[in-house]
Amino acid sequence: MKPSGLSWTSYFGEPSVGAWESDEFGAAAFRDGESIRLDIFRKDMKDGITWDQLRDIKNQCGFSELDAVEFFPAESDVINTGNYRHLYIFNEKLPLVRRGHK
Repeated sequence: MKPSGLSWTSYFGEPSVGAWESDEFGAAAFRDGESIRLDIFRKDMKDGITWDQLRDIKNQCGFSELDAVEFFPAESDVINTGNYRHLYIFNEKLPLVRRGHK
């Protein structure tokens, strides 16, 4: 992933943190309350981003040492604007991660 020339100034009123792209993927980060939301998509807009690809994209966008989660909201809170995956990235270490187990 390299910095993107795409213009992402804000989304749903959230300020942009940065944007990146590769031949296959695009990603844009936004300040979302206490976290950063990293929106990831395939440029061909097809399904199919693996866990390893999500982790690699998060790392290549500069968030390698920060915890991130992907979650699925209650049906009444779903906002489906396209075929995107969303990682929420936190500055604080999350207690649900098992640390030091390799």
